[in-house]
Amino acid sequence: MKSRLVTIVWTVGILMLFWLLVPINGVALAGEKGKITIAVLSGGYEPAVASGIEQFRKDTGVDVQVLSYGYGPLYEKQLLELTGGSDRFDVISVDGPEWMVDFHRHIIPLNDYLSKDPVDLSDFVPVMLEMSRFPSMYTSRPSGYQFGSGTLFTLPVRIGTRIIHYRKDLFEKYRVPVPKTLDDFLAAARKLTIRRDGKVEVYGTIMQTHSLWVSEAFLPVLWSYGGDVLDQDFRHCALTKPESVEALEYFSTFYKEGLTPPESLAYDLDKAQTAMSQGLGAMIITYSPRALVFDNPKISKVAGKMGWAPVPYKKGSNLKAGIGWISGWGLGISKYSKNKDIAWKFIRFLADKEMQLKMAVEHANGPTRVSVFKSPAYQKVFPAASVVLEASATSRTRPGVPGYKQIEDIWTSEVGYVLAGQKNARAALQSACDRIEPLLK
Repeated sequence: MKSRLVTIVWTVGILMLFWLLVPINGVALAGEKGKITIAVLSGGYEPAVASGIEQFRKDTGVDVQVLSYGYGPLYEKQLLELTGGSDRFDVISVDGPEWMVDFHRHIIPLNDYLSKDPVDLSDFVPVMLEMSRFPSMYTSRPSGYQFGSGTLFTLPVRIGTRIIHYRKDLFEKYRVPVPKTLDDFLAAARKLTIRRDGKVEVYGTIMQTHSLWVSEAFLPVLWSYGGDVLDQDFRHCALTKPESVEALEYFSTFYKEGLTPPESLAYDLDKAQTAMSQGLGAMIITYSPRALVFDNPKISKVAGKMGWAPVPYKKGSNLKAGIGWISGWGLGISKYSKNKDIAWKFIRFLADKEMQLKMAVEHANGPTRVSVFKSPAYQKVFPAASVVLEASATSRTRPGVPGYKQIEDIWTSEVGYVLAGQKNARAALQSACDRIEPLLK
């Protein structure tokens, strides 16, 4: 009898231990009430992450430590820790293919977790999911690579694409149609550059072309013209092709004709946003989440007067929509983490439909889920939602090529010379390719 009782006690104990260790949503969470650390980009992204962490802590008891850095330091700090095999960060922030090319060696593929704990991948904006893969359409890849066939290393949690933000009141007053083509955009900028007594009261558009912001402003034009920085195999510079030269000549027209403030040569994202919010421009092509800033009466003089449209395309091309710039953050699991299962649960939680909606509605986080863009709750607080979803379908991002940062520094500096009137487009782009080619050998 005593032996039987001992057997029962042991059996019950083993069963209890099993249920404590059994996967929640397919993932074992032994020691869940622990601590994980994530590094994130400082600024507007932090409140959204903080709200997710607060809810995650309530649901699981896990303490999530957040370390925030500026853009460059975030890349450098994470890569330094990972390269050294450090377990300091459990969750890794990855900004698309440009970072993925360096980080994928140090974060784990998500295949095993997805097989145990399935996620509806079909609900993610397709291009964002592709940016979370390696290889991908934006990195060196095997011959015959198909969109969506690379290994998934991160789940997307934040998105931003470029759209036209325009003053509906001015477009209606001067009877200017909303631009669909690049020619339309230039014509609208010319008509809506409003001068009185020899001074410009409103510029046709606000450009953001300081330093690397030139990249994000010029690439949509370059792509829509059929040009690119590198060829399809990322082995040669493509900036000297006629399409690329023509694109830069078009782009520089806005400065040559005084259709954008001359100071915008020094505008980064925030300075361009301020200029538009103060009523200095009739339209701007910039990040989609800025729609909430322009439409906020507490900080914007143009609130209630704004409309939105996808970026324009080149007339006469085979395009039916412009090719916008898209970027966004994905979260992955460090190969060296001692808390991989908890890290997965956290990543899955932030990428979940409900949390994506909460962060989007309450903290203006750019959602990565199609269902959130279509949600009435999100469309109520973000009227540009349908435009952003439409624009995302044809958007692209910069390539994930080793050393691309140096390549980008070179060609953006040459574009800057053209905008400042110091070089012509052909000479500047030839100079860029002469300097880029040796880096691709």
